Amino acid sequence: MKAKLEDFNKKLKVVQDFLDEHHQRYMLVGSGALLNCGIPLQRFCNDVDLEVIEDNDNGKLFKMLQDATTPFYNHEYKGKKRDGKELPFMFTYKDIKVNVWLVKAFNHTQWVWKNNMKIATVYSVLKKKMSYKRVKDFQDLQHIVKTFMEL
Repeated sequence: MKAKLEDFNKKLKVVQDFLDEHHQRYMLVGSGALLNCGIPLQRFCNDVDLEVIEDNDNGKLFKMLQDATTPFYNHEYKGKKRDGKELPFMFTYKDIKVNVWLVKAFNHTQWVWKNNMKIATVYSVLKKKMSYKRVKDFQDLQHIVKTFMEL
């Protein structure tokens, strides 16, 4: 798990530096948050999932990044909208896949502070993941439970 966390956090740091340069308020969510909270995963985190507080201009920034980079496709998000907007913004930044969910307020109300960023808690992330009803999320939960039961 240490290698997975180190590899993920190298990518996360690149994205974090970019967001900080652009004065964004953000929270790490998804599998990367689980990994950073010490939860063992059976698979590698392929992307960085973030909630970013919406301001007047950042939608344009993320749209530009999405339009300028090679798109990748997450079928579970296709057609999903919040406040009439397609979500999330999906783009690659320095060969790192990034999903940015623009929000008026963070959806994850439970978080920890680590590495100069907010990271959604395990319970908050798992609750959100279960609401998506995706096979990969149920497999992750099953692996996590199995791991803890074998302690």
